Amino acid sequence: MKYSNIHLLAVLVGSLYRYHQESVIAVIDNLLEYITIGLEQNDFKFNQRRLAEVKYLGELYNYKMVDSPVIFDALYRIVTFGHPGGTPTMDRLNPLDMPDDYFRIRLVCTILDTCGVCFDRGPARKKLDFFLTFFQYYIHTKAPLPMDIDFIIQDTFAFTRPQLKLATNFDEAGRAFAELVKQNYKTQEPEKPLETEEPDDGASTDEEADDDEPRDPEMEPQSSSDEAETEAEV
Repeated sequence: MKYSNIHLLAVLVGSLYRYHQESVIAVIDNLLEYITIGLEQNDFKFNQRRLAEVKYLGELYNYKMVDSPVIFDALYRIVTFGHPGGTPTMDRLNPLDMPDDYFRIRLVCTILDTCGVCFDRGPARKKLDFFLTFFQYYIHTKAPLPMDIDFIIQDTFAFTRPQLKLATNFDEAGRAFAELVKQNYKTQEPEKPLETEEPDDGASTDEEADDDEPRDPEMEPQSSSDEAETEAEV
């Protein structure tokens, strides 16, 4: 199949899903496994196939066969696989992703060129903005980019986020990513449930829970006025 016709394969898989769900799920699982195997081997002989695989994954998203978490998981796996602690740095070398190896950048740009324009609203937009900031940081951990790779990156950002200002060096990319992480942490912090305050009258939580349940009138404790009436009758 030609590279330009990969979307037709995604259409076929989408049609088969109605009648052979297990087979389609197996196809998607195998595709994700092949992408991971390509990262483990990092053999240039399979580079054309690896580009076709990530293109296929993006087309499967376009035809609603996978959800956005699958796409973002693949994107982060591509840029972090094999790096100690899952964070690329300039100080520690990764034999599977050397500073002068730019193929992972091609893989990421292929996915984003295929389905990145779909992440333009809601939580998916925020997730893509976060990833693009991290992707810039990853790019600047590499050696100076060749001209063709630089053009690919510029085209991808212009296609997905045309108004995003690209970082010019490693320090600027690192600060942008750190600031975004800080802002994201502040945004999520108020969402944590507040601790329950202890009642002033010393009542236990079990007693409060009992107040919401219907009570049997015969089991209710008598009030002070009822007790007085009872004593008067006696």
